[in-house]
Amino acid sequence: GNVNKFEITYKNADIRNPYVASTTKWARDEKQAMKYVFKRLPSKDGFTVTKRGQAVKVLNISIEK
Repeated sequence: GNVNKFEITYKNADIRNPYVASTTKWARDEKQAMKYVFKRLPSKDGFTVTKRGQAVKVLNISIEK
């Protein structure tokens, strides 16, 4: 199948924590890429939980050219 390299940027759900994380995953689509990183797909406002159990807000997901 056709896979793309997705870059996902996210930050701690606690807005007082300024740290922004970034990860890249090879996947067929955005949903699959996010399932590799997060326990569930983000809500409409971007909140989800990482596999390690950290509450985060997804800032952006894009295909790396």
